[in-house]
Amino acid sequence: MRRLVAVLLAAALLTGVGTGLAEEPNAAIKAERERLEQEQNRIRTEQKKLNDQMREVRRELLKLRLKERGLPTQRFDKPPGAAQQPDAAPTPSK
Repeated sequence: MRRLVAVLLAAALLTGVGTGLAEEPNAAIKAERERLEQEQNRIRTEQKKLNDQMREVRRELLKLRLKERGLPTQRFDKPPGAAQQPDAAPTPSK
């Protein structure tokens, strides 16, 4: 019985239970996780923009190659109803 109490007491002290120490690392971990998630979202957004730009460059390159060979390029033109997306200004962080 004494051994069980000693083990439980040691575990409680090591984990910071009842001392308020356990909450501080958890808060730091949560803050770091949130920061990393925001960074990951920013990177994904940037990656999507770059992928869109690369797709457009490939489309234009293909059209130039077709023109050089005297072939029609209408198939690769954007439809007249396709809206151009303006460059989005970065939104301020909260």
